[in-house]
Amino acid sequence: MYGINLNKDIKYLTSSILHLKKNEYHVKRICEFDVLLLVFDGVLRFTEDGVSYEVHPGEYHIQKGGSAQDGLVPCDSPKYMYIHFNAEWENESLLPKR
Repeated sequence: MYGINLNKDIKYLTSSILHLKKNEYHVKRICEFDVLLLVFDGVLRFTEDGVSYEVHPGEYHIQKGGSAQDGLVPCDSPKYMYIHFNAEWENESLLPKR
């Protein structure tokens, strides 16, 4: 399974809590660092390297650094925390992407 290797150092960068309005879109970007998304309310919708994702309350998703992210479908008023960090990814991981 591909994901974060918890046996290697993880470097914290920054974090915040966001609340998007109904029908607002996830930002379009290529992010240099990894991003942990923790959704508390609503539904966060985005694509990552062309694959569509929905993250619901109580779920998490990790966006890998260097991936193309885009909001092609409007979100459903998500309130979520994002944490920017740098970590090592491997096939033998302890923390999966979702």
